[in-house]
Amino acid sequence: MRTSLLTCALLLAVSSSSWAASLVEQGDAAKAAGHYTQATQYYRQAAEKGDSDAQYKLGRWYLSGEVTSPDYSEAIKWLTMAADGGKVEAQTDLGEVNLFGLGIQPDPVEAYKWFSMAAYQGNAVAQFNLGLMYQNGRGVPQDINEAQKWYTDAAKQGLANAQYALASVLYSQQKYSKAAIWYERAAKQDLVSAQYNIGVMFMNGTGVKQNFKLAAGWFKKAAEQDHVGAQVNLASMYLTGDGVKKDGQQALKWYQLAARQGDLNALFRIGKMYEEGQGLPVDMDEAIAVYRQAAKKNFPPAMFTLGQLYSEGKGVPQDDSEAVSWFTRAADQGSAEAQFTLGQMFGAGKVVSKNPEKEFKWYKRAAEQGLPVAQYNVGWMYANGAGTSQDYQQAFKWYGLAASQQYALAQLNLAILYQNGQGTTRDIKKAIKWYRLSARNGNEQAQSIVEQINKQFPPGPDDE
Repeated sequence: MRTSLLTCALLLAVSSSSWAASLVEQGDAAKAAGHYTQATQYYRQAAEKGDSDAQYKLGRWYLSGEVTSPDYSEAIKWLTMAADGGKVEAQTDLGEVNLFGLGIQPDPVEAYKWFSMAAYQGNAVAQFNLGLMYQNGRGVPQDINEAQKWYTDAAKQGLANAQYALASVLYSQQKYSKAAIWYERAAKQDLVSAQYNIGVMFMNGTGVKQNFKLAAGWFKKAAEQDHVGAQVNLASMYLTGDGVKKDGQQALKWYQLAARQGDLNALFRIGKMYEEGQGLPVDMDEAIAVYRQAAKKNFPPAMFTLGQLYSEGKGVPQDDSEAVSWFTRAADQGSAEAQFTLGQMFGAGKVVSKNPEKEFKWYKRAAEQGLPVAQYNVGWMYANGAGTSQDYQQAFKWYGLAASQQYALAQLNLAILYQNGQGTTRDIKKAIKWYRLSARNGNEQAQSIVEQINKQFPPGPDDE
């Protein structure tokens, strides 16, 4: 009798399961036919019978708002039922609901719980999200090694976003060859950022053999997906003929597409094409119109270029006042070239009244942006008390910054400060070192001094 009852129970369970599966199939058919209300009814009947597939589909339906506005409360209810029933995809979705706070307060710890369940069962999306959590330290202590592990698991399953993330981690570790492999795999799946990055690696020969043709090919794929950086790089390659046949019209086309997306550098490059006849006939009116467009949007290189054109009278009437106005606007927007130019103008006192204080001010602003000639000038003005108080320690600092960028005149003056002990402790050995570096970089005064030094102190192997 017991055996008979057990058999009946099993038969009923199988029958119930089959019936629920049939309801899911009918729901799928109704959905495919666009009968969403009917589909919902089928899914709900099966879900209420405990069918995890139906519970998951209902949850996804409410989560995405595919038919009606999203209903996060209903979505979470059904996804939780499906997840508790072992539905891996539901566990992954609940992880995302908690991580991004869809209808609830974000809860990275709860997200980690659900992602972990799915990830350990091999779900690639969950593995990728765990990688993100470990990389960013959300819900777990930050751990790049653990992030890399999960990215690798997901990447090996072919998930493009994981392949890209893994490549980026490897790139940051300077494992360029391995990074290139994963960028290329993601790129082949049409991931636009990966297409751009592998293009850059082929262009620069980073982790791969330099290949302009392959670089251009990847840039074109990304450019066709509206990646601005790829459009700009592809345009530049059409100008130079690297990897593609030189074609000014193609360069113009891709620069224009990037400019329409708001890339001001692309717009500026169009101006340069017209001004310098790069792949196009020279057209100063068009060049100036384009520069004005970019300048109107506060693009410093365009402002600086307009200043140069007015200063030279190229394409416009020569006008020093207008030139100074454009240089000042560019300088105020952070153009180191414009800042340096204003420093020169206030130092020369031809176009504007000579003003050492303003000369120093503008040189210093350019120097703070790393322009070596400006750093040298600031050092000189500190050393000589021009436009500012004399200060050898500051002179030593600024000469040193320019000298480290191989600016020969700064290297010479740094050597003199070491020799005289001005702004630093007197150090003849360091003075000789900087004299020799300045001489190698072409400074004639340093070369003459080094000739005399070498008579007393012949250079050793480390000095050659």
